[in-house]
Amino acid sequence: MKGANYPVYEIPLCRLGDSEQYIDRTAVFLASSDADYMTGQIIMVDGGAIKLC
Repeated sequence: MKGANYPVYEIPLCRLGDSEQYIDRTAVFLASSDADYMTGQIIMVDGGAIKLC
């Protein structure tokens, strides 16, 4: 994230996340059979903070 003073209201989920927790969950998902049909994806784990246009 952008630091401790990052304004939470600018994040669509309106809260800071625990990066280790969410990265771990994403890695477990990608290693599971639930993701066996995914190819060539970029998975943003940022609470919606980065807006792609």
